[in-house]
Amino acid sequence: MSSRHQVIRIRRVDMETHTLRFSLREICEREKIPVDHILDLVAYGIVEPQHAEAPPPQWLFDGDDLFRIKRALRLMRDLNVNTPGVAVASELLDELDQLRSEVARLRARLRH
Repeated sequence: MSSRHQVIRIRRVDMETHTLRFSLREICEREKIPVDHILDLVAYGIVEPQHAEAPPPQWLFDGDDLFRIKRALRLMRDLNVNTPGVAVASELLDELDQLRSEVARLRARLRH
């Protein structure tokens, strides 16, 4: 199989929301990172797995979590940001996304 085509094993699909769920192991394999990296991201509140009260092997992550993990890894790799810095940056980026959505919603309302 070429490097362009990765097989993604889906841990679970939430039947109510039809949301893909990935296990901790699947995330680590997919992103080629050690479990400790994900544990740090969870400890700093960057991602919040389902079943966080359970042992880590039982945690499940959704697509939004996968996006946030990838963004955190890019910040760490490309900008050499440490985990606390990633937590702050993630919070600010999330707020920026919310503000952009609100501006777009208000602009759409003004046009009508």
